[in-house]
Amino acid sequence: MLKTKTTGLLSGNILKLLAACFMLVDHIGMLFFPRLTILRIIGRLAMPIFAYMVAEGCRYTHSRIKYLACLSICMVVCQIGYVGTKDTDICILATFTLGTIMTFFLQDAKKSLFDPDAGLDKKLFLWGLFAVSVLCVRLICHYVYVDYGFWGAMLPVFASIFHMPDNAPTVLKKLDNKWMHILTFTVGLYFLSRHSNITQSYCLLSVPLLLLYNERRGKYKLKYFFYIFYPAHLLILYGIYQIIGVIR
Repeated sequence: MLKTKTTGLLSGNILKLLAACFMLVDHIGMLFFPRLTILRIIGRLAMPIFAYMVAEGCRYTHSRIKYLACLSICMVVCQIGYVGTKDTDICILATFTLGTIMTFFLQDAKKSLFDPDAGLDKKLFLWGLFAVSVLCVRLICHYVYVDYGFWGAMLPVFASIFHMPDNAPTVLKKLDNKWMHILTFTVGLYFLSRHSNITQSYCLLSVPLLLLYNERRGKYKLKYFFYIFYPAHLLILYGIYQIIGVIR
């Protein structure tokens, strides 16, 4: 990406901490106050922020295998917890894992497009892999309930459309900026809201917060905190819910 002046007040860490708070409010509302719609509306801001940060993680990770492994392990842990509560839904971490896989395929396809040493057969093969990955995710989401569905899984892909490889022409690198990333991401949010319930349309309220993103991680490395937070807060809330049920 071309070096440009970063603008914005919020680092990636701050945005993810805000998203974690929104998610906590959402799950408190889901378990304890199901009639308070405002809590669920606040919760709609969480997933888009995390999805956008997944796209950022895909771009800047030093190890794709490690990045996917962290997501997958956390997904399996959470899914085991879902089974324990007799919930057969596929959790949001599976959604992000599918989105990550598609994004990595897209990265490879774009890089090949501007590689003078890559023949037409290689370019077609890599773009074909990306297309197949999208089709497979579409089929998975059609036959299995995955949290936020196909369009939720596609959000990191939308955010990555203008993430240009180092070998891209300068004219295209000029499009590689926060404003274009958020624009294409907003298109993805629009499709998500169109194919979900009315409450989900409030996910578009996350866009103003993303516009405040300064394109920096932040001072501290909090990656593993967020991996732990998701299953931990669900476990704690469900435990409290069960205790209250026993007391009643």
